Amino acid sequence: MAAEIEREQVIRSVLWSLEHEPDDDSTSTLLTQYGLYVESAEKVSHRRGIANNFFLLVNSAASVALAAFGLSSEEAALWPLLFSAVIMISVCALWGFTVHSYRQLNSAKWAIVNAIEERLPAAPWAAEWQLLERGQSRRSYRRLTAIEKWVPGLFALVYAAGFVALAFFS
Repeated sequence: MAAEIEREQVIRSVLWSLEHEPDDDSTSTLLTQYGLYVESAEKVSHRRGIANNFFLLVNSAASVALAAFGLSSEEAALWPLLFSAVIMISVCALWGFTVHSYRQLNSAKWAIVNAIEERLPAAPWAAEWQLLERGQSRRSYRRLTAIEKWVPGLFALVYAAGFVALAFFS
């Protein structure tokens, strides 16, 4: 909790100019900047979804291809299967790093949105986050990242288990 408070203080100190006194023009400018920044945060979320769909498609296609290859021959060639499994486990690792990176970027963007809202008449994103207990309670909100971070690992586990099964039990 202390780290989160310190992080919010750093955001505010970098975000706000100390020399600037708010007036009607700056409030209008702030609303414009706020709208653009929320749109930018939404675009990151959209790109994150596209990246997840891409990795899911690649892994689904590879899973089907590997299963067909492994089941189609009496004596599956071990080295091509090992090579394929290593490649796909590497793709899963890249997917996991991508999910983590998008999570960090989204966290920073929404923290800045919340800081901007402190100077606006209404703070809908901050209110929503408060209603969701800041993501701390699974009862009120389960973060998508908590779910999506496990998917690449599950695919990697299936690749490893499939290779072991084909190599030692066929």
